Amino acid sequence: MNLQNNPYSTPKELEDRVEEAFSAGERARPIPDAAKEHLILTQEYLKGLKDHMTGLYIARDIEGVDIPDADFEAGRALIRETENLIAETQTAWEYEQHRDFYRRLGLETHEPEQESPEDTFVVSIDCEYWEPEDLEAGQSSWADTTVEREAVDTETLRRLAQDHGLDSPSASDPRQAPSLWFSSSTPREDRAYFEQGVHKYYSLHIHEVNGHPPQPADYQRVSDLIGARFDHPLERHEATHEMDGPDF
Repeated sequence: MNLQNNPYSTPKELEDRVEEAFSAGERARPIPDAAKEHLILTQEYLKGLKDHMTGLYIARDIEGVDIPDADFEAGRALIRETENLIAETQTAWEYEQHRDFYRRLGLETHEPEQESPEDTFVVSIDCEYWEPEDLEAGQSSWADTTVEREAVDTETLRRLAQDHGLDSPSASDPRQAPSLWFSSSTPREDRAYFEQGVHKYYSLHIHEVNGHPPQPADYQRVSDLIGARFDHPLERHEATHEMDGPDF
């Protein structure tokens, strides 16, 4: 166990909190408040959750043991929520690490702006299915569309991104619009994943933002909303200028 950045006064206290977080996950209990505040505890809670899911699948194969589907769904939901929490925590930590550095250079880092409730995004989400033989061949066998050209607000867009694990832009810079999308970097750990080895990867496509085709500033806004960071994001003044439009 890594004891660096120990948030507690002694290694023993940290070990106790780690054991508590892992045990809560192993029993599929709600994440302890302390685990929400410290990344190392959240990660241990996730390990416990995954052990819990493994135990469910093993138990279901035992003759005479009946595991309700609701138990599997509840466990998968907890895993998705915890993975999202870890991703958000890591993003915030990385931002704070670089913030002072850029300020010392006299550069302002781009901070997400509050989105107005009337913002509307027309989006689609596609899913690629990779069976074990596809993984060996390096090519997906088939794909379908789970969300097709739906108009959503900012909160719905955030939820869709979290539900589908959308954490990675297809390019390093939003200026590479319009050939841009956001995708999941890890497969969804659902029943098909554990039982059949099927890997599902999702991609988010932005068709319109407030009635117009998406521009680099719009992709930057989506990136900030869902936590899928560009390597070379727009600076605040660039994003504001593009959203305001050209001067005549």
